[in-house]
Amino acid sequence: MKNNISGIPGLSLSRKTKHGDDRMSSRRLIDPDKRNQLFLKYHKIIDFFLPVGSKRRLVLITVVNSLLTNRNDLHFENIDSFNKSIRNVLSDFAEAIRHSVSNGPPNVVYNQSPLQSLIYDNISDIQSMSFGCTSAPKVSIVIPVLNKWIYTYHCLRFISKLQDSISFEVIVVDNGSSDETPKMLALMKGLRVIRNDSNMGFVEACNNGAEVSQGEYILFLNNDAMIMNGSLDSMGDLMAQDQKIGAVGAKLVYPDGRLQEAGGVVWNDGLRIAWNFGKFDDPGRYEYNYVRETDYCSGACLMVRRDTFFRIGLFDAEFAPAYFEDTNLCFAMRKIGYKTVYQPKAVAIHYEGITAGTDVRKGVKLHQTINRKKFHDRWQHLLTTEHYANGENIFLARERPRDRQTMLYIDHEIPSFDKDAGSMITFEYLKLFLSLDFKIVFWPANLREAEPYMSEMQQMGIEVVYGYVNFDRYMRKYGRYFDFVIISRPFTAISFLKKLKVYSQAKILYVAHDLHFVRELRRAELDKNEKLGKFAVKLKQLELSIAQKSDITLVFSDFEKRVLEAEDPGLNIELMPWIQKVNTSGPSFDNSKDLMFIGSFRHLPNIDGVLWFVNEVFPRIRRHLPQAQLFIVGSDPTPEILALNGDGIVVTGYVKDTSPYFLNCRVFVAPLRYGAGVKGKVIEAASYGLPVVTTQLGAEGLNLKNGKNVLIADDPGGFAQQVVSVYSSRDLWLKLSVGAIDYMKAEHSPDRAMTKFRRLLQPTYV
Repeated sequence: MKNNISGIPGLSLSRKTKHGDDRMSSRRLIDPDKRNQLFLKYHKIIDFFLPVGSKRRLVLITVVNSLLTNRNDLHFENIDSFNKSIRNVLSDFAEAIRHSVSNGPPNVVYNQSPLQSLIYDNISDIQSMSFGCTSAPKVSIVIPVLNKWIYTYHCLRFISKLQDSISFEVIVVDNGSSDETPKMLALMKGLRVIRNDSNMGFVEACNNGAEVSQGEYILFLNNDAMIMNGSLDSMGDLMAQDQKIGAVGAKLVYPDGRLQEAGGVVWNDGLRIAWNFGKFDDPGRYEYNYVRETDYCSGACLMVRRDTFFRIGLFDAEFAPAYFEDTNLCFAMRKIGYKTVYQPKAVAIHYEGITAGTDVRKGVKLHQTINRKKFHDRWQHLLTTEHYANGENIFLARERPRDRQTMLYIDHEIPSFDKDAGSMITFEYLKLFLSLDFKIVFWPANLREAEPYMSEMQQMGIEVVYGYVNFDRYMRKYGRYFDFVIISRPFTAISFLKKLKVYSQAKILYVAHDLHFVRELRRAELDKNEKLGKFAVKLKQLELSIAQKSDITLVFSDFEKRVLEAEDPGLNIELMPWIQKVNTSGPSFDNSKDLMFIGSFRHLPNIDGVLWFVNEVFPRIRRHLPQAQLFIVGSDPTPEILALNGDGIVVTGYVKDTSPYFLNCRVFVAPLRYGAGVKGKVIEAASYGLPVVTTQLGAEGLNLKNGKNVLIADDPGGFAQQVVSVYSSRDLWLKLSVGAIDYMKAEHSPDRAMTKFRRLLQPTYV
């Protein structure tokens, strides 16, 4: 429903559910010139039968999203984990229904109040606002205005409510307004107002404001745009992270919640040269919510590096009074080596066309057609050599540079990299691939949003897929663009492998974090469980099949490399280093005490190992070291692990920053009795120089040397003796600590992994 108060259309803010925006139902990019009217009619019908905010709409969306996105959220590592997954899915589904009915959507996409409640009939009703202009602002916000005082007022009102940490000043350039604009601006405190006697046009007004700006960055903001909390910080963060970013653009959203622009695409077509990427689509869709370099971003909300802006010569007066000046600026920056980047966390609600109108046949809007030809003529060579024809290869055209290799990375879920070793190494390799300049699409099999991990990956420039997205349809459309596909975990890999072969010519790399069949065989032997042994045999067949159908199988353990080669000598297997940076500061013998273990308790070997240690080993240690405590650190502790709390044992649960434990504990224990793959916990402890006591299995595949950089024992008495000896001897402690650091530098540096992947990811590698 739309409202009109004092001539301003109402702001209908959409609400976001767990899996997206409930107002938006379109699932593909819509060409506004061909389908705008159809799109609007479609939404009217949907809104009539399922009103926005109604419980029946919320329930329907919840049911559909829960059924569709949970279909892959099942883990089959063993029978216990399968049953647990089924229970979790049903529990999540029931909770989602209950929550949607009782509370409505969990949060609002844009947290400011609807504009309808903020409109005033005359200027006497408005309130004065203060802007804390600093003497040395980081950002100068430049707002060109011409009449339409009510829009300018609300633009300023939203700025006054910002809670961003970055300092800023506000400069309003009034192009000779004849309405109440001067009176309204006179009521504001802390504004810097430039008053032009006549309308100088958008380009000249922006340049006027820039010339008096004091900030390191300039944010050009239309007066009919309302900027959201966090936008300045998120744009400034990108500028600070990369000195070659010259401009950062925001996500622009219409007042009714539809997407207006998520960066821009420029084609080599002189007639329809520019696209607002995603126009009229759902702003919550995955493809509009990751940082990426783009051709241009709209000047309606565009932050530029001030020195670069002046180096280029400001907005080119040839594009006065307006239109294509922002596109030309981004191309000029690109010419001298600077990037234009889209920042989805920066959001502005933009009315569009308030000052210049929307009719391209008259007024200022006529210059959109005139300046389009100027732009095309100026950059024709670049457009011909580096840009696609209109509408072609949008998968590539939406990003720069377009000649990068592309990678699809498939895992069971978004990696929670501070909770388990498997997620941590996935995250480290994703960072490595970005440093190799890959365009990465990450596909979690459960298609669930997982925060804060998803946002961090998106801010790194990784396109994370979420919501209901059909894999077959996606691969039919985009499979041809991928050069490499990485799949991991057997039950995730097998569900995608066949379709990958059908829809893509990409080279497939299978990451075997650990061999599941080896782990389950060991568990079956330990528990004397014949049924589990048969399950392990089936796992073996599955994992071998995946390795045989993949172009390369990556393992982290030399032991597992030998196992696979013995099973099938024809497999192409590469041994990869487990990336772990050496910490510059580590524990000291004199300032440390106590023992620690770390691990996710979603992983059954960790539960078994801790219970064995507490029951069989720790009492022996306490006889010699009665004051020593054991810290059990890790996410998802089970009831039986939580029950260990007390009597010298501290179960912490999930800890965001685990470094204090590594820095203050004296000995790390890894009492693992079964499992497979390399043990990330052992490597992490070694990266701090913290001496490790573990079992033969805990050290397996790591090329560690007993007595040099680790202590190894398998029986309770021997394990306890090793812990007591290193805990009590400064000389032995120092020997193991130095040995661990030397080992880490030799075996697990990022440089080793980089060298390996440079070779593996060459098109010529067989």
